[in-house]
Amino acid sequence: MKAVPSVFAALFFLFCAVPSPAAPYPSPGQRWQAIDEISARLMAEKMDVKVLDAIRDGVQLPLIAAGLRLGDGTCIVYVNEVVEVRMEKVFRMVPVQDMPIWLNPLALHEIAHSIEQRGAYIRRRFNLVLPPGMPRENITVQGYLAVVKSGSVETWAEALADIVSVLYFKEAVS
Repeated sequence: MKAVPSVFAALFFLFCAVPSPAAPYPSPGQRWQAIDEISARLMAEKMDVKVLDAIRDGVQLPLIAAGLRLGDGTCIVYVNEVVEVRMEKVFRMVPVQDMPIWLNPLALHEIAHSIEQRGAYIRRRFNLVLPPGMPRENITVQGYLAVVKSGSVETWAEALADIVSVLYFKEAVS
């Protein structure tokens, strides 16, 4: 489970040229709404999404984080109500009316990790989740887990989630 993707920092600067009232740090309600909106779009994926309170469950990641619950294939999304100071500065640059345009891709980025994890751990479709150049023959879940633990696929997983988010963002602003 990774925090906010770095791609969004660059995108923020593209849209900060137009003066508008700045938004405060997104409330938990705004984050839950973004997750709900993205979850509704995932009907084709047939993946249940469950939103939990990060603080109550002891998850220390900022803003929004997600992962797949392997037992039933549910995407578990944690919303952290603690204001992340470094992110507060970023959100101050976002016009109030544009907050959903920024939060939905963040939610999608996190949920994309669950879709990728389901492809590997449940569907065993390693050819779709391993980075280019990695062997795909005779891979098992244990083998994939070893590759994940080695850190070899982390950049690939983040890039995949970023691409999904940027494509959503592009659709939202066009």
